[in-house]
Amino acid sequence: MSTAGKIRSLVTRPFQSSDLAFEIPGVLDWQNSALKVGKRLAPADVISVDAMITQFAQRAGDENKSVTYSASKIQSDLNAKAAFRLRNHQEAIGLSQTIFQRDQQYSRVYKHSTQVAQIVGNATNTQLAHTRNVKSANVDRFSAVDAAYASDPDVSWQGVKKATQTVHKSKGDVVNKLYVTPVGMMTPTYKIRAFPQGAESHQELQESRNIPTWNSQNQWQELNAAAADASGAHPPAFYSQRTIISEDANERTSTNFLNEFWHPRLENKLEFERLQSVVVQEEARNAINALGVSSLEASLRRELEFIELEVLKNQVKLLNTYLLPSFPGVITAIYKDLGEHVQAGEPVLRIENDRRLYLYGFIQLRALPAIDQTVTIKSKIFEGTVEKTYSAKVVSVRGHNTDDDEWELLLELDNPPGANFLPLNYGFDPLSSSISFD
Repeated sequence: MSTAGKIRSLVTRPFQSSDLAFEIPGVLDWQNSALKVGKRLAPADVISVDAMITQFAQRAGDENKSVTYSASKIQSDLNAKAAFRLRNHQEAIGLSQTIFQRDQQYSRVYKHSTQVAQIVGNATNTQLAHTRNVKSANVDRFSAVDAAYASDPDVSWQGVKKATQTVHKSKGDVVNKLYVTPVGMMTPTYKIRAFPQGAESHQELQESRNIPTWNSQNQWQELNAAAADASGAHPPAFYSQRTIISEDANERTSTNFLNEFWHPRLENKLEFERLQSVVVQEEARNAINALGVSSLEASLRRELEFIELEVLKNQVKLLNTYLLPSFPGVITAIYKDLGEHVQAGEPVLRIENDRRLYLYGFIQLRALPAIDQTVTIKSKIFEGTVEKTYSAKVVSVRGHNTDDDEWELLLELDNPPGANFLPLNYGFDPLSSSISFD
C-alpha cells in the first residue's frame, strides 16, 4: 500500500558531474575539435586510465621485447578520445630515452642473464681466491723482511735513523771501444770546352785524389776497403782511430741526512698493516659478492623490473598531459582555450551524466521515508497535457528542524532517451505533479 506525499520542490541533478582538470600545470597545446559543448560521449569514447596503464606493460615480439606503448603509440591512441593535451615534448623525449636505455640494457645484459650470472659468478670466486692469495703473500713478505732485519749483522739499520746511505760498487774492466775508418775523396778526369767569339777553347783537368795512405812493409799504399776489412778472427790491418774507455774497480758510499727520523723495521710493519687492511676490506667485499652469486640471475631480473618501472613512470607522465573523460555523458561547459596556461586542478571542461539522475528536493509526507524505498512520481511535464510516470529510489533522507512531516530527499532515477527524458536542472511543478511511496 502506497503513501501519498506532497512535493514542495523537486529538481533534477546529474548523477555524475565532473570538472575535468590536469594533474600537472602546463600550456594547452591541442584540443579535440570533435568534442564541443553539447557533445555526448558514449561508453566506447571513455578510456580507463587503469586499463591504459595495464596496457603499458605490453611488450613487442622482437628479440629485445621492446616497449609497445612508445610516445608515438600513446599519442595515436589518445588523440581520438582525449579532450585536451598539454605541451608534452619533454615528456615524450623522456619516455623515448628510457625506452632506448631499457632496450640497450636488455640486449647487452638481461637477454643473456643466465650466461651473465655464470660469468660474474666465476669471476667473483676467482677474484676472492686471488685476494686471499694476496693476503697470504703479504704475510709471507712481511715475515721474511722482518726476519731479515732481525738477523742482519749490520746493526746500523737497527733502531731510529736520521740518514740514508747509498753504496755503489763496480768490479772494473768495463771497456768501451770505438773504431772509425777514415774515408777519402777522388775527382775524376773531366774536360771543359768553350767557344768565345766562335773560336773553340779546350781544357782538360786531370784526376785528383785525396785518399789516406798507410805503410805496409815499408811501402806506402792507398787505404782501400781491403786494408780496413777484418777477415775471420783477424782485426783490420788499419785503424785510423781507436777509443778505449776502461773503469777500475771502485766503491762509493753516499749519505743523505734527513730532517726527520725514521725506523726501517717499523716502516716495514706499518706498510704491511696498511696493505693488509686494504686487502681485508677487499676480501670482505668479494666474500659478500660471492654469497649473492646463487641469486644473481634473480637480481638481474629485478634490475630489469626496476628499469621497466622507470619506463612506466615516464609513460604515466606522458599520459598525464592528456585530459580524458572518466565517464560517459554530455559536455556542458568548456572553460579554457588553446594556448592558455592552466594550473594543476584548474577546471578545463565539465562533463555530466544525464542518463541517470538525482532528484533533489523537499517532500511533505506523514510517514518516515526509508532508504531504497521505491517512489512513483507523476507529472505533466513541460506544461503538457499528458501525465508521465517515473519510478525512483530513495538514496538519502534528512528531516526538517521545524516541521516533523517535511523531508529533504535525494532520489535516484534512470533517465533513458525517449519521451520521458528529463533535462538537467528541471524542476517539477508542485501543482501538476504528485508523489507516492510504496
